[in-house]
Amino acid sequence: MKLMSETLSNWLIPIGEHRSQARLSLFCFPPAGSGSLFFRHWSAAMPEWINLWALRLPGRETRFCEPLLTQWSELIEPLVQVLAPHCDRPFAFFGHSFGALVSFEVAHQLRACLGYTPLALVVSARQPPHILAVQRDGQRDAATLIAELRADGGTPEVVLQDTKMMALLLRIYRADLHLNRTYDYLSRGPLPCPILALGGEVDKGVSSQDLMRWQDQTDQAFQLQLFSGGHMYLVKEPNKVAMLQALVKFIAVL
Repeated sequence: MKLMSETLSNWLIPIGEHRSQARLSLFCFPPAGSGSLFFRHWSAAMPEWINLWALRLPGRETRFCEPLLTQWSELIEPLVQVLAPHCDRPFAFFGHSFGALVSFEVAHQLRACLGYTPLALVVSARQPPHILAVQRDGQRDAATLIAELRADGGTPEVVLQDTKMMALLLRIYRADLHLNRTYDYLSRGPLPCPILALGGEVDKGVSSQDLMRWQDQTDQAFQLQLFSGGHMYLVKEPNKVAMLQALVKFIAVL
């Protein structure tokens, strides 16, 4: 699928002020049910040498009227096209939960198709793709999914109690969970870039042992860092600041 130039800009959103002197682009992949707005407050914590970008997939935010994606090829191929023009200079990936899986797959496809490799891959609250794990089922009833989101702690209660808003959110969440459950892992050897794995100490779905297995996916440096909290540990203070500091520190020495 070849995207038109005007369509490409819909997928990749600059977050905060972009600086001409920045030496690295950090591309952020949101969790299931979310979009670029998940990262809207991150730019204040970024040093001047990082320009921040976020992915915005079809069916959400300003792309609400576009069809939601149902196939991995519909997701990865456009993302490779979107990111390719930015990859002739240093770049890194961050992905949270479902976004970590997407960032991993895009990293492999960029390398295989164009020879580009991120300076670092930072993955958060996600088992590595080669580990068999029970994945969330988007076909469950709305009450069950809402209870799950409430337990995660990343969705404001005022949103969870808004019936109309949740109907829209669950439509997106179910589509992303479908992609997540239909992912088919292909072993291609380790990535030649360092990996930083992050997670919550009491995440019931992703253990520290799971996160440690991300080291199987790199032949470079690997680090693991845990924070207080559960699956959405990174949305609350002081975890958000601490996590971003850890991310920047990891990338800065590369």
